[in-house]
Amino acid sequence: MTGLQDQQETADKDLIVLEARLKDVHKKIPGGKADISRLNGWLNKLRVKNKTERNILNEKDTQFAAKQALYNDVLTELTVQREKQEQTISDLEQDITDLVTNMAIRTEEQQNADDQRMSLEDQIRTEKEVLDEILMSLRRHRKKYTNKKQGYKKLNKVTQKLFTVIGFRNSKVENSLIMKPKDTTGLNHELELVEVQVDKRELTRAYNYAHFNKMQKNLQIGHSELVNEKDKMSVMLSTDQDNLKRLAGMLEQEKAFNKQQHSLEKSIAQFKADKQDYTATLDKLVNSIKDYNKRLVKLTIEKQTTEKVLETLEVKIKDEQVQLDLTLESLHAIEDDIEACEKAHQKEQQRLEKQLINGQIRIKNLQQKMIIMDQESDQMSREMELLETQRRIEKKALHDNDEL
Repeated sequence: MTGLQDQQETADKDLIVLEARLKDVHKKIPGGKADISRLNGWLNKLRVKNKTERNILNEKDTQFAAKQALYNDVLTELTVQREKQEQTISDLEQDITDLVTNMAIRTEEQQNADDQRMSLEDQIRTEKEVLDEILMSLRRHRKKYTNKKQGYKKLNKVTQKLFTVIGFRNSKVENSLIMKPKDTTGLNHELELVEVQVDKRELTRAYNYAHFNKMQKNLQIGHSELVNEKDKMSVMLSTDQDNLKRLAGMLEQEKAFNKQQHSLEKSIAQFKADKQDYTATLDKLVNSIKDYNKRLVKLTIEKQTTEKVLETLEVKIKDEQVQLDLTLESLHAIEDDIEACEKAHQKEQQRLEKQLINGQIRIKNLQQKMIIMDQESDQMSREMELLETQRRIEKKALHDNDEL
């Protein structure tokens, strides 16, 4: 458009120069007023037409500049909005990337927590199995201990009964042993008396042989009674010896029982120590299980918190996705508007270019007309010069004729 204006100004300057030259020609050639006036009229019409076209071109240029400024402002605003939307999209993409990264990290942490929880559950199962085995062994030991305790109680009762019987037998044996020396001393005393009497009777045998025989019979009877008593005493002594042997066996059994009881007490003490160790181990296991449960509760709470955060993030992501979709739709609408504006701008630019080309063609035509007018003016100048030359020649000829 500026080139068209420059050409228009150049054409105006050429018209002014042509008008000045025509004025000079008009001054030099007084006789060509009609042609010059006609030419001036034609030049004035051409000047008015040129001015009108220049005003139209100025209006078109002003309208084009205003529309171009408006389009430039709209394009600038759209470009700024597009940059803002692109920045928002990039920020949203970065936020989504960060959220995905955080979700991956949280998922990995959750997986690690699940693995730790599973390993803790496996450890707890193992510890429970060990604890169950310990409890089963404790029950078995307790049952064995109860059975042994009942056996010891029964054995103690039998032993007490045996001790009672042995005590009774011992008392009888002691009484019999106490009585036997008395009986033996009595028998010995009687035997001594009998021997004294036998001696006396032997001395007096001759005197009272019949009485002696009677006494001998009595002595034989007494001796047989003593022998029987002695046999009874020997039987009782053998019975007492058997009782003593049985008592010795019972004493040995008592010693063995005491040894067994001592070993049982040792085993009970060992069992109590093992029980204390098992109880301490069980307490440790219970404490570790409580710690594991606390950690499991913490992990469960963290898992629930993480799940809530993930749900919140998913909701935010969905909201951001919806917002992003709306933004993309608005961007597509803005792009469509921009494309429509660009198409309209291109159409307007093509129309203005066509008008510019038409104006350039018209200017070229005007220039050609100006060239033709210059040629015509040059021809008119030459004709005027010829006319002036002829007029001078005629004037000189008239002057020469006057002189003649």
